[in-house]
Amino acid sequence: MGDDLKKVMEDLGTSKKCKRALEDLQIK
Repeated sequence: MGDDLKKVMEDLGTSKKCKRALEDLQIK
């Protein structure tokens, strides 16, 4: 269960990075 939670947190982190990257592209 701990591993599943860790994976979910990693997925959320990746989503935030992707979202931030998309926002940066839109600003440019």
